Amino acid sequence: MRADQHSVDRLAGAASIDRCVRMPGLTWRETELPTDEQAAGLLDAGASPDVVLAHEALAVPGLIQRLGDSHGWRPDDLAYAREAQQVHTARVLSVLDPAKETLCVTGHYHFRHLEQAVLDGMPVRQDLRPGRLSRCAGRARPGQRRSALRGGSDGPSASAPAA
Repeated sequence: MRADQHSVDRLAGAASIDRCVRMPGLTWRETELPTDEQAAGLLDAGASPDVVLAHEALAVPGLIQRLGDSHGWRPDDLAYAREAQQVHTARVLSVLDPAKETLCVTGHYHFRHLEQAVLDGMPVRQDLRPGRLSRCAGRARPGQRRSALRGGSDGPSASAPAA
């Protein structure tokens, strides 16, 4: 797909960090992560896209630092999600063009985070968009904000460069 002379493509799927409230086979499936073949599909237009819309976020340094410790997630679910994020990042990077910066727009962690990074020689700019937090996050009461995750606002984190 092309939008104003920029190629845009999408990659669905992400690791469910809230598996603790999901039911295997109903609300959680082992096949929830994008495959190598699906990542290769980003090249269907003949070239690496300028913009990738994805549910899973790339494992950029500032985001990893911001996610920090568990924030109340179950250790097994957190380990699963972190490993899946690394696999997702490798899959996306395998099809990007190192000669151009790629914008990755994601929403998996449901808070705002902007960051530019070079991952394995690939220049990327990631824009996480805010949304609702999961029912498992920090076991927060309804209406209670997770300020540690949100950085106190919906603006960029302190570790993220200005856009």
